[in-house]
Amino acid sequence: MIGLATKKYQKSKELYLNGIELIKDNGSQQAISTKASLYYNMAWAMRNLEEYEAYDKLEESYAYSEEIRDENFKKIVEQINAEFNVETVRANAENKRILREQKFWIGIISNAVIIISLIFMHFFTDKENKP
Repeated sequence: MIGLATKKYQKSKELYLNGIELIKDNGSQQAISTKASLYYNMAWAMRNLEEYEAYDKLEESYAYSEEIRDENFKKIVEQINAEFNVETVRANAENKRILREQKFWIGIISNAVIIISLIFMHFFTDKENKP
């Protein structure tokens, strides 16, 4: 087994560089997470090799970690917005339904009042015209 645990820092550094090279163009969430881990471990190996550009690699690790955190935050915000928008659409649909129902009943009542008024007028007009 080659790695930091075996204290083979130079070989570890080479493996981490190869891993980073393999996924450098992959922008998936898993690849970004893997890059962050690889840069972090490479920084540790370089620190033990007393290569001071290790701090640059550590900064790259942090940058990828921030990218993951930002992506997760964006997903949470999108989810909240989607849920809010669904609730807004539902509320608007319910308001429209209530308004249609109110208009329907106003129409029914108005028509009933007109019909009743016409019937009363007919009876009163008929009685006045009869001798």
